[in-house]
Amino acid sequence: LSSILQLNQPLFYPNPYILGSEALKLGFNLNVTEASQSTKIKVYFFNALGQLIYTQEKVKDGTGYKIMTFEQTSSFLSPGVYLIKIVATDNNGNQSIGTTKLGVH
Repeated sequence: LSSILQLNQPLFYPNPYILGSEALKLGFNLNVTEASQSTKIKVYFFNALGQLIYTQEKVKDGTGYKIMTFEQTSSFLSPGVYLIKIVATDNNGNQSIGTTKLGVH
């Protein structure tokens, strides 16, 4: 893991999430030493059994507060608790990893 790239304070909102109510959003702080560099963000959703049920990948540019939106969540989520792993990777291969939880009802 790198001090050049930092992913901090990942947080879902709304949390707990009501299926079908609105788009689910993940906010996080991304600190990149080279502000012009793009960063690949990959989000992994794990169910209570530890099984990977969904992934989504986006590229974010620069540093600061970032938001990822998840549409059509009813296709992969059902009521329960999920563990989320977020992996940020820059163009040089530096990585930062964050985790958070999501409640769904």
